[in-house]
Amino acid sequence: WKNQAIGVILSGTGADGVRGLADIKAGGGVTFAQDQTAKHDGMPRTAVQSGSVDFVLPPALIAAELGRLGHHPYLERNERIDGLAQPPGPNDESAFQSIVQRLSQASGVDFANYKDSTFRRRIQRRLMLLKLSGYPAYLSYLQREPEEIRALFDDVLIQVTSFFRDPEVFDALRRDVFPYFLEDRPAGSPIRVWIPGCASGQEAYSLAIYLLEFLREKDAKIPVKIFGTDLSEQTVGIARAGVYRENVLKDVSPERVERFFDKTDGTYRIKKFVRDLCVFAKQDVTHDPPFSHIDLISCRNLLIYLGPRLQDRVLSLFHYALQPKGFLMLGSAESISSMNELFEPLDRKHKLYRRAREGLKGANWLKVLGEAPGKGAILSFIVDGAHAHDVAQILDKYGIAVRAGTHCAEPLMRRFGVTSSARASFALYNTEGEVDAFVDALHRTQAFFA
Repeated sequence: WKNQAIGVILSGTGADGVRGLADIKAGGGVTFAQDQTAKHDGMPRTAVQSGSVDFVLPPALIAAELGRLGHHPYLERNERIDGLAQPPGPNDESAFQSIVQRLSQASGVDFANYKDSTFRRRIQRRLMLLKLSGYPAYLSYLQREPEEIRALFDDVLIQVTSFFRDPEVFDALRRDVFPYFLEDRPAGSPIRVWIPGCASGQEAYSLAIYLLEFLREKDAKIPVKIFGTDLSEQTVGIARAGVYRENVLKDVSPERVERFFDKTDGTYRIKKFVRDLCVFAKQDVTHDPPFSHIDLISCRNLLIYLGPRLQDRVLSLFHYALQPKGFLMLGSAESISSMNELFEPLDRKHKLYRRAREGLKGANWLKVLGEAPGKGAILSFIVDGAHAHDVAQILDKYGIAVRAGTHCAEPLMRRFGVTSSARASFALYNTEGEVDAFVDALHRTQAFFA
């Protein structure tokens, strides 16, 4: 039901229903909890503390809001216009673009290429909650109430996560992927796992636990290093702390709770020997430099929020970040789309892929990804082979080094075996050249496609 779902928690004890509210809110629905009028406030209080509640009201006002929402266009089953229930007004498009720009400037995240329909639905949700009508009214509200920027940012980024989400996927990892980690691994070389969009850390810790169990079963003494990154500093902080309420552990077996968690003051904390394996950091995966030499990337339900061009950019970055024999895991609603030459399917049902060889075809994009220490700006793009000679000359002119720093002094077609009918992907470092001028020069050629 997604945005048409409504969740209400009234008087009660325990934490039942909190996870349900989180799922409803993540799907774009609306959530309520009873205020201090609750005779037993344990359950509604826990719900409010979880951050999954939109309205905290007494029962009579909850009923009144339900009556209002029942007639609100946001809840209508109508997806005629990018998921919106109503056609846009004459000034809505301009206001919408201003909202996106304002959020991008305030957050430091470029939302211009995020999936348009998802973004619009999230704004429509804020309109409904604030009892506003139309993008221009919301833009004015943002200008008057700067704290609303944070609320919109949190709404756009909200993700559903849990421990051992989709257990059959973890079983597939253990069966089809983990055994490869034991093959031809140099002594002391750690298994490196990256979880972009890690949210509050459950996915990272679940993978850590599964890996520890697998290595123990195989009596393999291999170090493990897990990197969890997310756009939200708040959720990264939760992940670092590794402290969760009991209701969050409903899918964790008693044996795992006993072995991997410490119970303190009604909450459960991941034990230190597991936390020490995990590094959490704020990162914009669409822009910031990637990790490298990664054995497994678990990116579930992040790509669905990105537009096609941004999806291609991120998938190409993943290809660069992975070891030659590395693996990629996506969410059930995601695919490698136009970048299917970068990855080979390992298990289509569970969305497991293996990194393909170098020199592959794919869709075009070009982006300065960020700064790499000691290496300058990282750039990545896919070029049409028919224009490879032009690109080679531009690389030379602006001092661009390829991959590990080999200067590209001969045409790309000869060096990389690119034919005039192919496209090839490159991850480049600009060690001394002029990045902006290089990018502008590339865009002036006809080497790139939309």
